[in-house]
Amino acid sequence: PHEIRIPEIGELMERPDAQVAFYDIASGQLVRSIKPELRDITAMAFQPETDDLFVGDFSWSDHESGGIYRIRLVGESFEVNKIADVRRATAMTFQNESTLLVTCLGADNKESPSDEAHSGQLIRLKIPR
Repeated sequence: PHEIRIPEIGELMERPDAQVAFYDIASGQLVRSIKPELRDITAMAFQPETDDLFVGDFSWSDHESGGIYRIRLVGESFEVNKIADVRRATAMTFQNESTLLVTCLGADNKESPSDEAHSGQLIRLKIPR
């Protein structure tokens, strides 16, 4: 089992600068750190069946490039694939091995969340294997 952390960089950048760090739970030692070419990771969940990591990229500086991504570790490398155009993801969890529940800001997942006070959405995504 591993603990994962998303370090906060603290700047709004045009270029992708996100990082994901994996730690051994027992020892607390860093196992691996990757830079998945994403901007602002705000949500994450492991797929129970595969241990693939799914992340929501809020992408503050460019909402068009935000979305839900699958990060699959492959040996010493990793693959990153966008699986859904979901803007402003805030949290996610797997309902079962093939259904990902995602919360996001904004009523229609398109307009600015400030247009409607206290608006949000729960999205159900079917995850391909």
